Amino acid sequence: AKGESDIGVFYRTGLLLCEGAGGEIYALRDSVTGWPISIPPAGMAVFQPFAAFDPATSTALWAVFNVLVAMLAVMCLRSVLATVALDACYSWLAGVFLLLAGGSLQVGQFSLLFASCWVFALYLAASRPALSHLAWAVPAAIKLYPALLFVAPLCGAKGAKQVTKTAALLIAWLLVLAFALPMLSYGLRAWDLNVGFVNEIVLDPSGRVKWMQALGTTANQSLDAVLIRYLSWYPKFHEKYTSVPTAHMDLDTVRLLGHIVRLAVIGVTVGFFLRWRRSGSVPFGGEVGSVLLMAALWSSALYVALPETRARYAVYAFLGFVPFAMLVLQAQEKRARALLMAAFVVVLLLVVGVMPKPLEVWGVGFLGPLALWIVSLRAVRQARPAT
Repeated sequence: AKGESDIGVFYRTGLLLCEGAGGEIYALRDSVTGWPISIPPAGMAVFQPFAAFDPATSTALWAVFNVLVAMLAVMCLRSVLATVALDACYSWLAGVFLLLAGGSLQVGQFSLLFASCWVFALYLAASRPALSHLAWAVPAAIKLYPALLFVAPLCGAKGAKQVTKTAALLIAWLLVLAFALPMLSYGLRAWDLNVGFVNEIVLDPSGRVKWMQALGTTANQSLDAVLIRYLSWYPKFHEKYTSVPTAHMDLDTVRLLGHIVRLAVIGVTVGFFLRWRRSGSVPFGGEVGSVLLMAALWSSALYVALPETRARYAVYAFLGFVPFAMLVLQAQEKRARALLMAAFVVVLLLVVGVMPKPLEVWGVGFLGPLALWIVSLRAVRQARPAT
């Protein structure tokens, strides 16, 4: 409500757009926080109705909207887990979802909406495939990189013809959301706004991605933040935490290394996806199970690859906890199950960012997303041979 968090940026951007601002808005910084204005027109079109009120009312209404979305997602999650015979995990996975959603809700980020859309897509996968594809497309239209999860519905498609049809539907929904949806709020300015977003945020090498590849606070536990901690020199961090060793490499070189590692993570994930397509099916079977497993794998890879991770984005990693929950349930011995459950809790705390300050300073939180990705890879590798 003070306008000093993410929702403050959205609100002030909404006011500028209401006053007639065009694509040049993406070259500006927010007037209060100094943060980049980086939500594309589709995302701002979703938020625009909330900008019609005063800041406090807008904040309250956006919070209520997000709580309702979370409640609906938790309800749909029960059906998704029942479909793949994971009913026993429902109560604690629902709790995990809500815990991870807390950071997003607190600052008004879109992350909760994205993760909820993934749950909605899984819920609709078997009964309403067209709407399921729409749900997959919503996060990608608002922040682009969730398009990595487009791989998930492709896993539910059988044969080249159905894969092509699914891909075409996903792209069609993405274009509708990116261009038609903003026109409802901004008219013909939608095209100029999209051009400005692409030029200033997506294509500009000194834009949003580079701004996120930083180590401004210890709360950032991302891949790039870990590399910068130990390989480069970031005065705001290293002058304060002198106990952290560093190789003093050039910052831009380390940022480039971050991109290389990021591509390697995505490459390995693609390799496991292709292996699954050639020779396996998910352990609990069924089309929804196939899509769920791949969504878990790709959401984990997405969170590992993000240039910035904080509590506000933690809910992105939710689906990655499903294979981990399966691993716990599959344990036959009580001691093994107890140890796996303890590991589950530790990983959850690391992803949320709940850890002693020294561990936060040393970037230990990155081990949480990394563990989810590795467990998801293991689940794909153990897929039964197709019969």
